[in-house]
Amino acid sequence: MMIMLTKKANSRIRIAVFALFIFGLAFSLIGPKEETIFETRINKQVVGYGDSRSGMMAMMDDVKDGLAAEYYVEELAPYYETAFTEIEKKGLSVTSYEDFRKNVLASQKFVTPGYKLSIDGKVYAKAINRSDLEFLLSNVKSRIKNDHESIDAVVFRESVEITEGNIFLRESILQSESDMLVEHLLTGREQIETYTVKPGDTLTEIASSHGLSLDEIADANPETDVDRIFAGQRLFLSKPAPVLHRK
Repeated sequence: MMIMLTKKANSRIRIAVFALFIFGLAFSLIGPKEETIFETRINKQVVGYGDSRSGMMAMMDDVKDGLAAEYYVEELAPYYETAFTEIEKKGLSVTSYEDFRKNVLASQKFVTPGYKLSIDGKVYAKAINRSDLEFLLSNVKSRIKNDHESIDAVVFRESVEITEGNIFLRESILQSESDMLVEHLLTGREQIETYTVKPGDTLTEIASSHGLSLDEIADANPETDVDRIFAGQRLFLSKPAPVLHRK
C-alpha cells in the first residue's frame, strides 16, 4: 500500500535533510580543531614556544626587567622586533624560562641611554654612566703625570668629547676593558706590514728601511729571537701610535 505524505510532512523532511547537509559540509571544512602553540621570533629567529601570547609577552618582560636590574638602568628597549604567532603544535613543546632567556639574550640587542667617548671624532668607548668614561680619562692623565713628574695638569692635543646617545646595553665598558683601553690610548701601536726576511737581510737594514728602531721591532715580535733572523722568517713591523698626547 502506497503511503501518501502530506505537503507539510514533505517540507519538514526537506528541511531536515538540508540541515544535515549543511552540518556535514561545515564539519568537513572545519574538521576537528588542531592543537596550537605560540611561537616567539626575534629578528626572524625562533627563541621559544608557549601556551599563550600573553604568557610569552610576560616572559619577555621578565627578561628585560632582569637585565635592567642587573645593569641598573631605568630605560631599556629591544632593538629587534619581536613576533608572537599562533601555529599548529605538531609535537612542539613549551620552552622553559631558562632556555627562553638564554635564547633571547643570544638573539636580541637591548638599547639604553648612555654616553660615548670620542677622540678626534672616533668613538673609543661607551658606558651607561658618564662617570665611567670620566674615570677612564682620569686614569690616562694620571699615567701621563706619573711619567712626567714636572707637569701639574694634563691637556690633550686631540679633541676629546663625552656625549650622550643611545648605546647597546652590552657595549658598556667593563672595568677590565677600561684598564686595557687606557693602555691602548697611551701605548697603542700601528701595524705597518708583515715583512718576510730575504737572504742577506740584517735587522739593522730592515729597521732603517722602515723607519723603525731595533727595540721597536723587538717589541712588535716578543716571541721571536730577533738577534737570529733567517731567510723566510716573518717579522711584524709596527710603530708606537698612542691615541692621546699631551700638549
